[in-house]
This record gives sequence, C-alpha cells and structure tokens, in this order.
Amino acid sequence: MIIPVSGLLAGLALAAQVPDAAATPDAAGALNRASEAACLRAAALDDARISAPTRYSDTLMVEARIVDGRAPGTAAGPERVTLLCLYHRGTGQAETRPFDPEQARGYSRELRDVWWHAVDVGGTPPIGPDVVTMMLGRDGRISGRSGCNIYSALYRLDGEALEVIWPMTGTRRDCRPVVMDQELRFRQSVLQARSLRLQPDGALLLTDRDGATVRFVRAEGQMRPAETP
Repeated sequence: MIIPVSGLLAGLALAAQVPDAAATPDAAGALNRASEAACLRAAALDDARISAPTRYSDTLMVEARIVDGRAPGTAAGPERVTLLCLYHRGTGQAETRPFDPEQARGYSRELRDVWWHAVDVGGTPPIGPDVVTMMLGRDGRISGRSGCNIYSALYRLDGEALEVIWPMTGTRRDCRPVVMDQELRFRQSVLQARSLRLQPDGALLLTDRDGATVRFVRAEGQMRPAETP
C-alpha cells in the first residue's frame, strides 16, 4: 500500500517526542552523521543535497530527511530528483521514495492557530519531560510552552518575515539547569525571530537574527499544551 506523503507526515507528527537516542549533544551528532550517510547511500543521486533531519520518537525510531540531486549518469541541468528518506535508528537502514514538495506543503500551509512542536532547538533535540511548543494565534499573539514554563507575546507575520514584540510574559517555574538553559535559548530565538519558513518535509523552521534555528513539526492531540498564559 502506498501512503500519501502528506498522510505519512501527519502520522509521524502525532508521535513526535524527544528521542532518547539523541539525549546528549554527542549522541545527537553521531546520529546526524549516521542518518545523513545512510540517506545519501540510499538515494544514490549525483550532486546530492540533504536537509537537516526531522527526528521522531523512540516509538517510531525514525529520522526523516529530504534528498535532492541528479539521477546517476544524467548531465547537469535544472531538472533534479527529490526524494523523502526515512532512516530507522534501531536498524541503521534507510529507504527513499519519490517526494512531491507541493503535496507536503499543502499539509502545513496554514500556519496560524496550529500547535507546532519543536523537534530541534539550536541544533539539539529538546531536553526534559515537557514539550516545547508554539502557536501563532489569529489574534496576533504567539504562545506555547518553552520547556519548563509557558510564554506569550505579540507578533507580526508578513510572508516569511516574523517579528515578535517585546516583552514576553509567562510563568517562572524553576527546573533543572540544563532545561532552564534550553528554555532561555528557545525564548531568545523566538524574541529575536527573523523568519518562518515551511520546509519541503512539512516542518516549520524559525530563524533568529543570529542565524540560530528552531525546527517544528505540526502537533496534534496530546502534544497540545495543557494551559496557555
């Protein structure tokens, strides 16, 4: 049975959580290198380019990447092949399938009034038991959970240009220092946001003025914060 890419991404997003396999920066780096190498081998494209991974829970054990390049033996030119690569952390195996970017963009085209779940904060997966989330409300307020605490601020979105307006309000619960450090980095990126861009795999990438990024996938059901500020 062939599963549409949009349905595949929706199902993966339902299970997105912090994977134990990438609980430390060293483990995350090793995992990134392994999944990149496996996806490039599986794609077998010339002049290949590969996206950053979208990492899913230890229930699925999956990394998703987009690979594009030229079919082997073809001359250089504008026509490139785009593939979706799924890498399994348990087996180390990767498989690819044809990918339609327009179909995937249709899944996440509407940004507002949607809970987005962070799967990467400044190059590392979120730490701690609480999800890190973001919603761009139609009322002009950005809010969610930054790890330990919930947050809220006003924002403006013009195309891909995002401006979050100081100050940011929220709760002030103390957590472990490593979680608090991540929360601070996440909030700084949000407050200094420069752009929001939908990625070919349906993920949403926030980039701040210093070039730091936060990568989100669309969240559903249990991923939604229990409270908002």
